[in-house]
Amino acid sequence: MAKSAVVAHYEKAEAFFDTLIAALRLNQPPYSLPEARVPQDRKFLPPNIIWGSPRHARFLFKLCYWMRGRIESIRAVIRLAAVHNKSPEIFEPRIAALMGPENITQTLIRGGMTNQARALGPSWVENAKRLVERCDGDVVALLQDVRTYEDACVRIRNDKEGGGFIGFQHKMVSMLLYYLMSCEFIDYFVFPAPVDFHVLRLLRAHGILEFSENERNVDDSILQPAREICARYCDKKGVSALDLTDVLWLLSNTFCNRHPGNLTQSKKYAARKTKLMAKPFVWSETNEKRYEQTCGRCPVIGTCQMSIPSASYYIQGKLSVRGPILAPPQLTLFSSHHHAKPPAKE
Repeated sequence: MAKSAVVAHYEKAEAFFDTLIAALRLNQPPYSLPEARVPQDRKFLPPNIIWGSPRHARFLFKLCYWMRGRIESIRAVIRLAAVHNKSPEIFEPRIAALMGPENITQTLIRGGMTNQARALGPSWVENAKRLVERCDGDVVALLQDVRTYEDACVRIRNDKEGGGFIGFQHKMVSMLLYYLMSCEFIDYFVFPAPVDFHVLRLLRAHGILEFSENERNVDDSILQPAREICARYCDKKGVSALDLTDVLWLLSNTFCNRHPGNLTQSKKYAARKTKLMAKPFVWSETNEKRYEQTCGRCPVIGTCQMSIPSASYYIQGKLSVRGPILAPPQLTLFSSHHHAKPPAKE
C-alpha cells in the first residue's frame, strides 16, 4: 500500500518552537528541573578527561554511537564514562586502529557497556583507522573548516563507498555538531536538530507533521521534512540550533516519556516482530500525580493531540499513534483531552 503524503505545517512549528524557547529562557519546567540534563553535561564527563581537550572531543565522537536508540541517552553516557575510566586507550584512534573488533567488544563489556558492544566492535576499529588517516585522530580538526551542515554531511556521513564514518547518517552528523558546538570545540552554524524519536513524537503529536497512517515506518519521507522544519526555524528566527535541540529532547525525554499512556509491555522479544501492548493502567493517585508532574506542567499541553509511545520506534522502527493523549477524567471537563482506554496493541 502506498504511503500517504506527509504535510509539514511550518506556522504551527514556529508557534510551537517559540513557546518552548520562551520556556527555556524563563527557566520554566521541564527545563528548570534537576533531571533535565543533556548527555554532554559536565556532570557526566569522565574524571580522567579534561574539559575541552582533544580526548574530550574523541569521547563525544564515540558517544554518538549510542545515540541511535535502544539505550537511554543519559544511561549511555554514564556507562561509556565508566568504560573510559577503566580503558581509556580504546578511545585513542591510533591504538584502537590496531586492535581487533573482538578486543573492543570485550573491553566495552568489561567496562559495563553491554548494549550494542558486539555490533560496534568492527565499526569502532574502522572509524579509528579513518580518523587517523583523515585528521591524524583529531576529531576537532575534522570539522574545523566546515561552515555548513551540507559540508559536514560530506565529511562525516557514511556514503557506503568509503566516505564518512560508519554509523553516521543525517541524525548522527547533527548529533556530533551539537556536541562539539555546545562544548565550544567548533564555531556555530545552523544545522537541523538531530531528528530522532523525541523530535518526531513532538512534531507528530502537535500536528506539525501530518499523515493519514496511525502507524508508519520511519524513513526519509518523515525525517527529511522534520529536518527542514527545524533548520528553517533556526535560520529564520535566529534561534540557536543548540537551544532548539535542547528544548525538544528535554521535553520529550523528561515529560512525555513519563505519561502513563505511553508505557508499553511485551511478552516475548522477537526483534522487529515483537508484539507490543499498551501497559494497562487506571487513573490511580500515583498516575494522577505523574500526570500533574509532567503534562500538568508542560508549556505546550494545549496543542498536544496524541499519545505516541517509544517502544514501537525503538523495537519495530515505526512511529505509532496509540490514541488521543490521556488525562485524568476530572480534567476532561475543562480541556479537550481524552480519557478513553488505549488500544490493546500497537
